[in-house]
Amino acid sequence: MAKDIGEGRWRDYGQDAVFDYCEEDVKRSAELLRRQIRGSNRFPRVDTDRVIFWSEYSAKAVARIQAKGIPIDMSAQAELTIFETLGWPFPTHVFDLHTAYLASSNITIP
Repeated sequence: MAKDIGEGRWRDYGQDAVFDYCEEDVKRSAELLRRQIRGSNRFPRVDTDRVIFWSEYSAKAVARIQAKGIPIDMSAQAELTIFETLGWPFPTHVFDLHTAYLASSNITIP
């Protein structure tokens, strides 16, 4: 059912069955969270401060991408398209220059 729901075929099961499936998923997720917080003989408890920090980062990043799309350097995309259309190999030093720009601009990617 999970695959069908993910591929948009949830109607094959009917709304009630899908709601039941989703409710069970939420219950299992809550139990998983409780176990992660407590820890066990096999696994240490999670570092909640670290989880919250990264969750805030990822939630904001995902929300921004969902709202505005994946940020793309349009001029670089145009260059890539031209090289690809003409069948030319793209000069690898351009990527080195891009990396140098990110580093000099103090732009970090987590």
